[in-house]
Amino acid sequence: MADGDGKDGTTAPSLHASSTPQQHLNSTIMPNDNNEQSALLTLPSEILIHIFDLIDERNTLLNASNTCTRLRKFAQEHIYRDVLIRTGQAARRMNRDLANNPIRTRNIRRLAIRYLAEDQDGIEDINPRIREMKHLRHLFIETPCCNDIQWRPHLEGQREWAEKGRIDVTDLFRNATLLRDPAHRSLAFLKSFTYHSHGLGNAKYAFPDHSVFHHPTLETIKLSCLDFTPDPSTTTTTTPNHTTSLRTLIFDECNISAPALLTTLRLPRALQTLTLGERKHHFHDSPIPLLASSLSTLLAALALQSHALTSLSHDGGSPHIFDSAATPSSFRNALPSLHTLVIGPASFLHRYLQAEAHPPRLRALALSGIQTHHLEYLEQILERYLATWLPAPRFGSDTAMPTPMPYALDIHMRPTKDVDTIEDAVALLWRSPSRCLGTRSFGESMARRGCRVRVWASLWGNFIPPYMYGEQEPVEVVAYDSMAASARSGVGVGEEDVVEMEERERERESNGSNGSGGGGGEEGRWRM
Repeated sequence: MADGDGKDGTTAPSLHASSTPQQHLNSTIMPNDNNEQSALLTLPSEILIHIFDLIDERNTLLNASNTCTRLRKFAQEHIYRDVLIRTGQAARRMNRDLANNPIRTRNIRRLAIRYLAEDQDGIEDINPRIREMKHLRHLFIETPCCNDIQWRPHLEGQREWAEKGRIDVTDLFRNATLLRDPAHRSLAFLKSFTYHSHGLGNAKYAFPDHSVFHHPTLETIKLSCLDFTPDPSTTTTTTPNHTTSLRTLIFDECNISAPALLTTLRLPRALQTLTLGERKHHFHDSPIPLLASSLSTLLAALALQSHALTSLSHDGGSPHIFDSAATPSSFRNALPSLHTLVIGPASFLHRYLQAEAHPPRLRALALSGIQTHHLEYLEQILERYLATWLPAPRFGSDTAMPTPMPYALDIHMRPTKDVDTIEDAVALLWRSPSRCLGTRSFGESMARRGCRVRVWASLWGNFIPPYMYGEQEPVEVVAYDSMAASARSGVGVGEEDVVEMEERERERESNGSNGSGGGGGEEGRWRM
């Protein structure tokens, strides 16, 4: 969402593109040179209502509002379709405006509250208005946290923000789930909910109530930086198993309880995507055991969605903790419909892959977040990870691999320093000719198992997930694809180029051994 021009942080509502040809509609709305009545004004109100429902371009709505009294009535109902609140002052002003305009409140479709630590006073004023947004489809709440490095200078010596933030999520979703009649409950048509919150100081926020998981229409829930424990509430509605609409559930940088997942995954009718991002960048002791210590319970939870779950991601945790009671066969049997598996370097799931307990329908395996200070030794990096994660021979070996791997293997590499652009990151991967040829050999050996290999390169910025408002997310590009024609001739270069590179590499190493420093700086960086 784009921020507005207001100095107080209020956005001019940004409206999403629709299928309506906006230029044609603008020309229809605006008066013509002959002062003839616009064709739009001749339409009955019932048709105009549907036309304005399709308009998502704010300028078009403003043009219509300024044209005449009749069109203004329809246009102003939709001007606040998409709202972003960044400051307490903006929240107070929005509250006053919406309190006097229930139709405008009812027509809000997207609401994002992403405020700053120094501008939080007044955010709570918008709470009663949220409950009145009957047609709200997407709700995004982001509170400041200790990892917001750009806000730290403003927080030194000042009071801390309120625990859990200023938006009363508990009350909001209890009202939305306890009342079964859509005509009376709030958020009756909500489709997605994103929630980032923090406790006092740099403590995680203990999620107090699980009403959100009982919401009948929510399809996507993303939670970050919280402790996800069994529901302590006694007021949550009793929802029959396999009845909610939830399709995507994402935990990012959370302490996740396996028993809490067991309770939660009973509710969705058909959960398709599950991301389990355990904490990685938080250093307080967790009050919750890692998922790896409760794998039997976790697999029982996954089995509740075995008929629907097609994508599973896990990151964080510890590779040294493992529940041996959860056998490889139980992992395979719990995920009969799984197509995509994404695992981080510390994930416990690599043990199942090493035991060749691949889900029967697996089509894509991604090894994510492989970080290193230098990408000078790609062979050793891949060998170290793949020897642990997959039952494969050494990197670059031509030895036949007996076990078929009929899926795509994506390897996500992330340098942590020494590069400034994504082009530099890719070039650094292939700096050595031997690395090009070794990667080609590895790709060919995996191809004999029916596996397509891609290596991705990305820049690791100054921010960590979850990415807050205004933070730049990593840029990622394909640095190698075994299916590409150029991969057969040395990772994007021809055989003659490889020979030339070998000669230049020997010259560079010779210069380096003579103390001339030829191995560093721009002179030693190969760009392809």
